[in-house]
Amino acid sequence: MHLMDGIGVVIAVCIVIFVGISILKSLKTREVYPILQGHIQTTRDWLEKSGYEIVRVHDFGECIGYYDTQTIHKQLIADFIVRKHGRYYAVIVTCDEDESAMGDRLFDTWFPVYTAFQVHGILQVDVHSERIRLIDFDVKSPKPVRYRKLLNRSLWFLAGVVSAFMFMHKQ
Repeated sequence: MHLMDGIGVVIAVCIVIFVGISILKSLKTREVYPILQGHIQTTRDWLEKSGYEIVRVHDFGECIGYYDTQTIHKQLIADFIVRKHGRYYAVIVTCDEDESAMGDRLFDTWFPVYTAFQVHGILQVDVHSERIRLIDFDVKSPKPVRYRKLLNRSLWFLAGVVSAFMFMHKQ
């Protein structure tokens, strides 16, 4: 066995271990709030009737902030992750009629969920008023950040091309 074959096997094993750990973490049992239990089922039925495919239920994420030497944790919860027409949405079920996504709440509460779950938008389902709102964001980075990202991705692409040529032309 050649050195490159050994490196390929090690990388493949690492990927399998990483995927296995991710799957095991997602299978952990999660607590459902009893007050929303009936609303969750109603929302699930509505989503399925409306053509949404439910990908995950009660998905949890975490937002960690660092302020000098302090660490601040915030748990992020999506009641459902759904897909429709190739687009993914986080679904948040609320039962407060005055719960609004406007102003500071839009960026303090909803934006971390949007970025953590890497979805195309958030569906806020208000079960009392039987209303659904789509929350979406468009982040525009400054030009230097976009150029740096382009350069980084180009270098990774170039490294992949060089690696492919190395594997193709080994003797």
